[in-house]
Amino acid sequence: MGRLLTSSLRSILICFVFLYSISFCSPRSGKAETVYHHSKNAVYQIRVIDSSTKEKVVIGSGFRFSSDGYIATNYHVVSKVVLHPDRYSIECIHEDGRKEELALIDTNVVHDLAILKSSLGEISYLKLLGTFMPKGKRIYSMGNPRDLGMTIVEGNYNGLIEESMYKKILFSGALNPGMSGGPAFDVDGNVIGINVSTYGQQLSFFVPVNYLQTLYQDILKRKGLAVKDWNKRILAQVIKHQEQQINELLSKEWNTVIIGEIEVPGQIDKIFKCWAETEDKDDSNFKRSYYYGSSRDLLYLDKDLLTGRIEFSYLWFEGKKISSLHFYNIFSRFFQPYKKIFHSKKKDVNNFKTKQSFVRINGSDWKISFSTREYKKFKNLYEVYVTMASVSEKKKGINIHLSLLGVSEINAVRFVERFMETISWQNS
Repeated sequence: MGRLLTSSLRSILICFVFLYSISFCSPRSGKAETVYHHSKNAVYQIRVIDSSTKEKVVIGSGFRFSSDGYIATNYHVVSKVVLHPDRYSIECIHEDGRKEELALIDTNVVHDLAILKSSLGEISYLKLLGTFMPKGKRIYSMGNPRDLGMTIVEGNYNGLIEESMYKKILFSGALNPGMSGGPAFDVDGNVIGINVSTYGQQLSFFVPVNYLQTLYQDILKRKGLAVKDWNKRILAQVIKHQEQQINELLSKEWNTVIIGEIEVPGQIDKIFKCWAETEDKDDSNFKRSYYYGSSRDLLYLDKDLLTGRIEFSYLWFEGKKISSLHFYNIFSRFFQPYKKIFHSKKKDVNNFKTKQSFVRINGSDWKISFSTREYKKFKNLYEVYVTMASVSEKKKGINIHLSLLGVSEINAVRFVERFMETISWQNS
């Protein structure tokens, strides 16, 4: 009797687990089918076409979101047209296979958005919904992955990524190349975001739809006129963004860490990720400590031109069984005016201008190098590299490297001054 009861309970439990998995864990394919059917006529493949060969060089996705013909996609999908309008054009492929040339109207490079214009009249379009929802809600994404045909992906809404300079929606679903610029929906088929990037298996990001709504309102205010000077438009957006970013960072209290015997800036804000390691082997001539911090995001301007990041590193050396001269020879090798591996290529930036001097910071002496180079297409926007080395002690010291990408010189100086003020020897 006991065995029979145990067997019966086991069967009931197995049945319960099976029914639970059907009810709560399986994709709601019926709803995905409804959303796809409702949206398919307003979602397109976006192609960037080489003017010489007439062949596509970039593919992405996009969707019509207004009755007057406006289409949304990502800036990075159409960046070649923005930066080289004489060499490329844009077309879309409709659900029924028709091709249509599109006009580029405006962009928001900070949030990776672009708005295009169709010449067709009355046609299906999608509704934008500028609200957020509880985590765990079922949502959907559409796009044309790897030029294989229009696809819908089902997953969950997981809220906004807060530890980032650029607010994005976290989606537990897989986006693939070619889906960039496609729409993300709630269960009722309303657009809540725009596909933008992926982060490994089953982790992807959407741009919240409110940024698209704001860009669209800018267009309506100027009666639909397209931007004429794209470099000026992009520069204004990046300058405004970096000004806000630097002001916000300077308004906060900074966390500090002790590296060797020196207090330095640590994780100065939640948008930074930091790593550290110390090496002190018995048979080594040195004790070394390393610390690296970097803001998470990069701002995409072109394939080889990524900007918007702040990063810093510390390398502490302490000589154990060597002379002061030997220590200095090793230590000085790490003092470089700027990094050997540069962030940008020569076609996009001018040559470095470097100033070096000796300064006194909180009672100790330092050698400092301040290097800047300006972007060729975006005047008054710079990459800035600062290298510092302590010179107060004979057999111990620290090398500091700090870089700021895509900042004005004034804001770079403001940030570097605050950074230097936070540094101090603990035995002074």
